[in-house]
Amino acid sequence: MTPGAFRPVPYAVVGNEVVEPTYEAECASGEIACCENSGPHRDAGPVERWMRRHADDTGHRRYLRIFSDYVLVRRGGPVPADGGVP
Repeated sequence: MTPGAFRPVPYAVVGNEVVEPTYEAECASGEIACCENSGPHRDAGPVERWMRRHADDTGHRRYLRIFSDYVLVRRGGPVPADGGVP
């Protein structure tokens, strides 16, 4: 290998099953953005119900849906079946 040359190192991005994902929605309607939001939830159901209620109450129809989760970046070969880090 040439001095100063880099060789690629394989990485895998693996979902972290220890921390649950979060779901959220923010109203993006109106001339001036409404900015009301559902708050974070561990399930998409309450967020969808919030959007329907907010739409009924305000007539707003455009929303930003937000999904967040934690991942692990693992260096090396194949990812273990359980997604863990060696």
